[in-house]
Amino acid sequence: MALVPVAEALRRLLDDVAPLPAEAVPLHEACGRVLAEPLAALRTQPPFDASAMDGYAVRAADVAGVPARLTVIGAAPAGRGFAGSVGPGQTVRVFTGAPLPAGADTIVIQENVRDLGGGSVEVLEATAAERNVRRAGLDFRKGDVVLEKGRLLDPAALSLAGVYVGFFLAPTDAQQGEGYRIIFLHVPVSWMSMVIYLAMAFWAGIGLVFNSRLSAMMASALAPTGALFTFLSLWTGALWGKPMWGTWWVWDARLTSELVLLFLYVGFIALQSAIEDRRRADRAGTDDPPARDRGRDDPGVGGWAAHAGAGDRHRVGLSGGGSVSLVPARLHHGAL
Repeated sequence: MALVPVAEALRRLLDDVAPLPAEAVPLHEACGRVLAEPLAALRTQPPFDASAMDGYAVRAADVAGVPARLTVIGAAPAGRGFAGSVGPGQTVRVFTGAPLPAGADTIVIQENVRDLGGGSVEVLEATAAERNVRRAGLDFRKGDVVLEKGRLLDPAALSLAGVYVGFFLAPTDAQQGEGYRIIFLHVPVSWMSMVIYLAMAFWAGIGLVFNSRLSAMMASALAPTGALFTFLSLWTGALWGKPMWGTWWVWDARLTSELVLLFLYVGFIALQSAIEDRRRADRAGTDDPPARDRGRDDPGVGGWAAHAGAGDRHRVGLSGGGSVSLVPARLHHGAL
């Protein structure tokens, strides 16, 4: 019997197979499905010429020679435009995501500008036209296909679709304008930073109770990812706060707790990195069975760790080399 080529075998198998009818499902139920029709952009992004940096919108001709003194005639926060027009010798204070004011053709970053007070600034570095400007449609234009028909909706595709919906389809906030869209990134990474810390605590507890090496490895593996999500939470929170409230940082409960959480992650990673013995690093700050057992017949530990009693108390002992070790040695009454 002759062998059938693979292509022919597939054709025969699929001859009687028909695609299932298309159906609309929520985004969280779409994983593993196949896109029945192309996903096309419903709007242009950016929808207008926008500033890519915090700084000042100017005419490139006005800053060709520096230093250049300009008059500030207004401000444009993220997502909101300046109603007037920039003329010769004038500038508008802009923030990332703000529409480029009429008459301006470049953005001077704020680090290259000195505030002279009285509504005047001095530009210290020349900036060519089109610098730090994102032209309308740079990312995509209305009607552009974002995901092709027949695309398997794996996590990467769904993430792209979710970001697209949050950043480009969700309605504009009546008070915060377009700048509020950062919450579609800020809120998930903030949740993840806390969930990962809870997972770390769980595995660390399991490792402490059952002396499990795998549990300690899990906690160690989670720490860098948790630190990354915490940093992203602080970064996106600052990006949200600057155009909305005019400040990068405020000591409120949310941002402060995330900062403390970042210190906890970094401290955990630093503590483990500072201890060469991986077993000791895993159990840093907890009971150390190998050192305690060695004390039963090692006079360098003083031998007193072998005489445990019911009413004994935890103390800090010395290792055989004479260095201080955080080992909860149990002392017999009257041993000291």
